[in-house]
Amino acid sequence: MRHNIYFKYYVFSLLGVIFFLFLIKLKEQIRISLLISSASVVLSLYFVEFYLENYSNPLSLHAREAKSMGIEFDNRDKYTVYKDMLNQGLKVVPTVSPAVHLEFADNSIFPLGGISHAHTLFCNESGEYMTYKSDRFGFNNPDFVWNDYLLDFLLIGDSFTQGACVQSDENISSVIRQFGYKSLNIGNGGNGPLSELGSLIEYSKLIKPKNILWLYYEGNDIVNLNQEKESNLLVKYLNPKFNQDLANRQKEIDKYLDNKIQQYHIKNEGKDYLKFIKLTKLRALLSLDEQTKDREIYDTLFIEIILKAKKISEENGGNFYFVYLPEFSRYTKMSIAQDDYLLKERMISELEKQGVQVIDIDKILFSKYRDPIEFFPFKVPGHYTKEGYQKISQSIINVIKK
Repeated sequence: MRHNIYFKYYVFSLLGVIFFLFLIKLKEQIRISLLISSASVVLSLYFVEFYLENYSNPLSLHAREAKSMGIEFDNRDKYTVYKDMLNQGLKVVPTVSPAVHLEFADNSIFPLGGISHAHTLFCNESGEYMTYKSDRFGFNNPDFVWNDYLLDFLLIGDSFTQGACVQSDENISSVIRQFGYKSLNIGNGGNGPLSELGSLIEYSKLIKPKNILWLYYEGNDIVNLNQEKESNLLVKYLNPKFNQDLANRQKEIDKYLDNKIQQYHIKNEGKDYLKFIKLTKLRALLSLDEQTKDREIYDTLFIEIILKAKKISEENGGNFYFVYLPEFSRYTKMSIAQDDYLLKERMISELEKQGVQVIDIDKILFSKYRDPIEFFPFKVPGHYTKEGYQKISQSIINVIKK
């Protein structure tokens, strides 16, 4: 699959070499004209890339909108904040995306949580970076919630489940607890469906939840699945007999993740320049990257994963709910029919035919508001506001209580 992704770039490179050889054979005046034209095109492309990197990336968008409203905003990137905190003598670890484990291709273990009992640096979309104290398995919960065997809710998902980028008492699971229910989340930023299935298998056996909420984010979950399929270890979770026994390997996980954090940040020192050279932002804007197209397609593997999760949940005595979370672009690309956007209705219809209970947050909440983007900080792309998480939590409870 990875070879297919880069094939077109090999072709472009070959065409570039052919073009250069062609130039050599031309008359000098024509050659100079073509070189000037080519240089102008290249410089224009990099000007657009510079604009996209500095004025249209989420952190810049949030910072600019905050400034226009007179709100202070910490516009440092996460890695800079992490280094600054270490230099101040603070003991802190950054959240670790599963994509790191895919990148290093270490099949000895694939952590699905984080470093345990750690002061954890998360993200910033409201003005200041959010941190939280992780639980015994590295998730964003008060540790005491694991002491209750019988739970009302277990939440599975990615960063929206984990609680980006709000305070730890403002995420969906925490708000549900504030309504008087016992709730726990095993979400992790960057998770895809295979990681989420693995999390359910590894950690749900430690508790007995009445309701399992699988929070699906339409913005990138399918993209993540297409990346996860390359992991031989994650694919093993399709085998009902497979597990890594992660709950009993937390000390090993802590050590592993600490090493990976160091390796990852050393490797990524200066990597922003490489991304700029490769016109990463522009390629994504023009949908030249496979992952931009992949997010619009889901296959039988995705349905298979959801049905396996449903079966595991029900065998453990719980009710399984598929919660559909909408992305920002759904409410800004008005030329697209809302029901057809990212094949939402087709996906939901297929799941319902398989007996999956679906809670469509777009339908029961966001679409009822005149301006749904008010649920996103500063009305720009990203995660939800604390008010958004609050209303989503209430909507979920209202559906399940009926």
